[in-house]
Amino acid sequence: MAGLGLLVLLLHVSAARGVPGSAAKFTLNCPQAPCWHYWQGHCYCVERSRTGTWIEALRYCKRYRDTELLTITNPSEKMWILQLPLDNFWIGLNNLEDMTNFRWSEGSPADLTAPWSWITHPVQPNTTYCVKISNGNLIPLDCNAKAHWICKRSADVERYQEHKAKVLLSSTRDPLEVHADLHFAKEACLELREKCTGISTWQNAYVLARGTELMKSEESNSYAYVKSDCAMGYFGKDCSSVCSLCYNNGLCNPYTGTCNDFHFCSAQSAPTACQREMKSVWCPRFPGWSYWEGNCYFVSTEASVSWVKARQMCRRFRSADLLWIGSQKELAWLLSLITSETFWIGLNSRQQESIWIWSNGNSAAKELHWLPMSGESAGRCAGMKSTSSSILKLNCENEHRWLCKKTESPNIFDAFLEQYLSGPLSSKKIYDSLHDAKIDCLYDNNCTGVVKVSNYFRRVAGIDEIHFSELAADSDVVTYVKQECSFGYYGENCMQLCPSCRGKFRCNSVMGRCPEKLICMDQFKGEICESGLTSLKCPQDPIWWYWNGNCYYIERKEMMPWEQGLAQCTFYNNASLAKLDNEEEKMWVASMLEGDAWIGLSRQQDAWNWISEHGAELNSSWLSDIQMDQHGCAQIKKGGILMATNCSTHLYWVCKKPADVDIFLEYPGHLLLSLAEMAQYKTLMEAKFYCAMKETCTGINSWPSRFSLVSGTEMVTATIRNAVYLKTSCVSGRYGYGCKEACPDCRNNLPCNSLTGICDENTRCLAPFSTRSCVISTVSLKCPELGWQYWNRYCYFILPANWKPWKDANTTCSRYRGAELLWFESVEELTWITEVVFGETWTGLQDINQDGIWAWAHEDSASSVLPWLVLKKKKRQRRCVELTADKYVSVADCNKAKGWVCKKAAEPGISWQDRVAHAEVLEHATVPSIHSLLSQHYMQKMDDGHIPKDVLYGELFTGR
Repeated sequence: MAGLGLLVLLLHVSAARGVPGSAAKFTLNCPQAPCWHYWQGHCYCVERSRTGTWIEALRYCKRYRDTELLTITNPSEKMWILQLPLDNFWIGLNNLEDMTNFRWSEGSPADLTAPWSWITHPVQPNTTYCVKISNGNLIPLDCNAKAHWICKRSADVERYQEHKAKVLLSSTRDPLEVHADLHFAKEACLELREKCTGISTWQNAYVLARGTELMKSEESNSYAYVKSDCAMGYFGKDCSSVCSLCYNNGLCNPYTGTCNDFHFCSAQSAPTACQREMKSVWCPRFPGWSYWEGNCYFVSTEASVSWVKARQMCRRFRSADLLWIGSQKELAWLLSLITSETFWIGLNSRQQESIWIWSNGNSAAKELHWLPMSGESAGRCAGMKSTSSSILKLNCENEHRWLCKKTESPNIFDAFLEQYLSGPLSSKKIYDSLHDAKIDCLYDNNCTGVVKVSNYFRRVAGIDEIHFSELAADSDVVTYVKQECSFGYYGENCMQLCPSCRGKFRCNSVMGRCPEKLICMDQFKGEICESGLTSLKCPQDPIWWYWNGNCYYIERKEMMPWEQGLAQCTFYNNASLAKLDNEEEKMWVASMLEGDAWIGLSRQQDAWNWISEHGAELNSSWLSDIQMDQHGCAQIKKGGILMATNCSTHLYWVCKKPADVDIFLEYPGHLLLSLAEMAQYKTLMEAKFYCAMKETCTGINSWPSRFSLVSGTEMVTATIRNAVYLKTSCVSGRYGYGCKEACPDCRNNLPCNSLTGICDENTRCLAPFSTRSCVISTVSLKCPELGWQYWNRYCYFILPANWKPWKDANTTCSRYRGAELLWFESVEELTWITEVVFGETWTGLQDINQDGIWAWAHEDSASSVLPWLVLKKKKRQRRCVELTADKYVSVADCNKAKGWVCKKAAEPGISWQDRVAHAEVLEHATVPSIHSLLSQHYMQKMDDGHIPKDVLYGELFTGR
């Protein structure tokens, strides 16, 4: 019926309206501004109200389509011009480009011998002139002078801008005028002057429009022909305003100057109307969403649910909630949108009876003045349907579909400074405009965000975060991550629940995967650093490069035969010479090379196989060139060519291993010495993940029910309930740079420490129930037995009783072989000392000579610690340094008796004779055993609530 009505209207209009005469048509083709006049097929604008230079006048004329400063072509035209009361008006005549010849402003040569082009005043050679009309004469003068001007254009100029895939909207109350022919529709629109703004196509006909809103349309064969006299880029009644920059270099609306890149009509409800099917790019790009006057609306088609579940379903979408209603006009539009079934809305009184609020927390008191309610008297939740003009009170446990709403907002992209979003690129297109890149990303289902690279923008389809090392840092880098779903949801209509991501990562709302943290070592390696990436899941000493879930070592200095290159790779856990899986990987590896390099492909019994013993599919185009030679090992060249080569040839090599957080070697019965724990976790896998992601984490101390991240490098013996998981990429038995060093033989065939290469033996933790208790209770066979504690390759004699003046304490310490009164070399060591000493304690730092030079007791300079040592200086006569009871380093009177600590380097072993000698030094002192010292120390700590007594007595002294 709609098509029949349109046909009848079309026939009626065509019969009723005649074709205008030729002169009338040309008159209508002149712009409608007051300055314009028609004469013999041309339009002339005589600008009397303003003045400008010749260039300014030309620019003004060119704001109109196909318009120039006046060109005089014949005597009649000149006579008509001179009849106008003109004085001091620029025309198009000038010699700006060539001072020997005059031309018109559009570039055609001027014949100055023609009567209508005579210049009445002489011109000087080598001088530029522009020409004006004044008192009937053509007068040359300086182009920078000020004058009025006359513009000219043909009356046959096309007055319509064609906008493909757009519709020019009108009010539904405006009468329709439809034509079967575009030509006649254009003429009819001109006749209506300001009552017609343009033409929209609809159902193979042409409908005259009266509105000025120009919108994208998804209707097939949709065009809008907008009536405008302005040149491209200008708008307004006199074309004096400059258009905004539009998406994809599109045309702005010549009436408003706006672009309206954000809204589009998915289906027209009338020839020039789009009420129910309007969409916005800033609304979720999923089925069921509509746009209306600054808001986005979702009508669910999913299975019915309770009110609470419906609210959860709405909140899947970013910043969305169950529907709230702000006006009667909005209510009327909603009722036209939905079907006759009942839909949940956000109105409810669940918190307090009779107090109705919206689900977003806002009060509904204002709306209830005009929003009638009916339904169940006990109902605490509300719904609506198209057949009822009132809101329905319902039981919240009833099940219905629902309506969602969110404010239209461009905040769909989250900006992150100084980081990239990983590739691949989702498009080869390079953007100058962030605006255009974002809109294209919204239309691209695979696009995860936009990255600013230098001064342009690229769309990407990756999810990993690329951070920058200090050497590669770039403050201009910005990433815009697309986030249409609320956190925790992803996929079509945000229906899928995200997996749990470790760390501070959240799953990507497009792909639903957890991102990786990658590090850009050189931002100029690839457009988005794709050839300069590493990961903390890859070995770092030396750096291995990261690509597509794997780690690669590219040797660039040393050359070896194939077998030796293979051996170098296998020093790393789960690593070997590289196996290439596809053309893309091959070309990436080739781009990283600085010379020919071995890969993991070799000939074995007349067949080519990878190290993994998988046969190579040589029929693949990217592997086929290996068949050209009979040598037994394969190399890759910089250009990506694979070549069979003699295996004894010396080449670089490429290693490959999976990027994995499981980069740990287990050492049962041990703990790492560390002053503090970084964090504690309940599962080993969780602890491994976070340790791998922390550069300063060296390993994990474990107990049966907890796992602690630590930063030490030395292990000590604990109990069978303990274990260390040392972070290392080396296989067991290797250590050092590139895992090239072989471990020494250790007792009981235990592997050496893969961080240091040392056999961590002969050292025991006496209180292994926490990292802290272990570090202050460690003893070693490398130290004397009586009263000595061990930490970080040194032995410390700590005696809480038997206080002495500084010199006596120093003398006592010097009787031990290699021992001195306490010195310290780092903040970490000083921190450990403050944990284990009791009360006021002498250090070896002194200035007894009062020469202003602070040195240690053994006369070595203390200059290395003075820059960071906070030394409390009091009176001048105090020239020795103590650790105070409250753990500060302070000067003190050298003659005062205080506690003291001796220190010596740990030795591989202490002989029986040395132990006796050490005992004789202290024959006049009451020296408690290490157990009694520790008991006294821990009893004091237990009083502070740090250590439970049952653990102390059960584990420390009985070994349980």
